[in-house]
Amino acid sequence: MLLFKQLFTRLAGLIELFVKTKSILFVFSRSFYIAVSFVQQKRYKESAAFVNKTETYMEQAKKTVNSGQQPKSSEINYQV
Repeated sequence: MLLFKQLFTRLAGLIELFVKTKSILFVFSRSFYIAVSFVQQKRYKESAAFVNKTETYMEQAKKTVNSGQQPKSSEINYQV
C-alpha cells in the first residue's frame, strides 16, 4: 500500500509539472508568433520587445524541465 501511495504521489507531481511546463511553452509560442507578426508588419521595436519576452519564457521552460521542480506561480510572468 505504501508503494502505491508513493507511486501515485510521484505520478501526480509529474502530471502537475507537465501542465506547468505546457502552459509556459504555450505562452512562449504565443509570444513568438506575435513577434513574427510584428516583423511582417515592419514594427521592429515591438518585435524586439516580444523577442525578449520569448527568450524569458524559453529560459523559464528550460529551468522547469531541467530542475524537475514545478515553478511557483509568482515566478511565471504570463503577461504578453
